[in-house]
Amino acid sequence: MPHAVITGNLEPGEVFRRLGKISERSGTAVLKTGASYLEKDGRAILIEATAVEAGRPLGFLVLVGQRDDGLVVRLHPSQDVEKTEAVKKLLALIARAIIAQNPGSSLGKTNLAEYL
Repeated sequence: MPHAVITGNLEPGEVFRRLGKISERSGTAVLKTGASYLEKDGRAILIEATAVEAGRPLGFLVLVGQRDDGLVVRLHPSQDVEKTEAVKKLLALIARAIIAQNPGSSLGKTNLAEYL
């Protein structure tokens, strides 16, 4: 499962407030995020995402969940989404945006290094 761990003292509510929408063209792919939601208990963020690759749109949900060492950005486990290059790139873009907007955070374990 593609994922990126972001280490640091990160509060999901603060990350949610800082995180804007992403819209990027990567080669022939179009990557964008839509609405995002903060979980009621404030421990997770849900982000609507779309990756259009080869003219085929894939809609999916991204889960940014709290961990002891920071946050993890990954596909929501309730969905079976094809893990295309565009899907992985969009997960990496979200992780990169969180790191850029939160000084003191850094990239931890990931299997998306080639997209970051």
